[in-house]
Amino acid sequence: MRRQVPNARVRVKQVLLVELSQHGPDSLQRHTHPPGHISTLSITLRLIESGAEVPTKIEFSRRGLDGEKTTQPVDDGIIRAYRLYPVIVQHYSVHAAFAQKVSALALREQIQSRDLFDLKLLLDAGGTEQPLPANASAHLADAIDHALEVDYDAFAGQVLAYLEPDYQEHYRDPKVWGQLQEEVADALEALRQ
Repeated sequence: MRRQVPNARVRVKQVLLVELSQHGPDSLQRHTHPPGHISTLSITLRLIESGAEVPTKIEFSRRGLDGEKTTQPVDDGIIRAYRLYPVIVQHYSVHAAFAQKVSALALREQIQSRDLFDLKLLLDAGGTEQPLPANASAHLADAIDHALEVDYDAFAGQVLAYLEPDYQEHYRDPKVWGQLQEEVADALEALRQ
C-alpha cells in the first residue's frame, strides 16, 4: 500500500504538469485564503482514454485537524471511476465536518453555496446524529438565514460544474435547489430546539 501512495502523487503531478504544458499557468485558478487556512487550486483534468474533462478543486488546509478525525480508504467507486491507486486518507468525521460547515455557512463574509450543498450531503450521511459542539450551535441562527439567502445562480456558478453529469441534470432545476435549501434550514432549525 505504501508504494501506491507515491505513485498516485506522481500521477497527480504528471497531470498537473501536462495541464501546465498544454494550457499554461492561466489554466490553473488559485484562490488563496487568509494565512494558516486554505489554498484552493481549481483545474480541469482531461482523462487520457476518453478525453472527458473533469472539473476539479484541490483544497490544501493549513489549519490542522482540530475536530474528530478518522482514517479510511477513498471510496471504491471513486477509485474505479477515476482509475486511481487505492489511497488511505485522514479526514474529519461526518460530525466534525458538519459542525465546521455550519460555522462556515454562518461566518463567511461571502456566503458560499458549496457550504449549503455540503451540509445537505453531511445531513444525509448522519451529520446530526451527535449534538453540535457549542461553538457551532452558537451560529445556528445565522447559518439558517444564510442557507435561505443563497440563490440558484450562485449554486449553478459555484457547484454545478463539479457534479457528476447525472447530478448536474438533476440540479439544473432551480426547484430542486430550493428544496435542498429548505431541507437544510429545517434540519438546522431542529438542532436549535
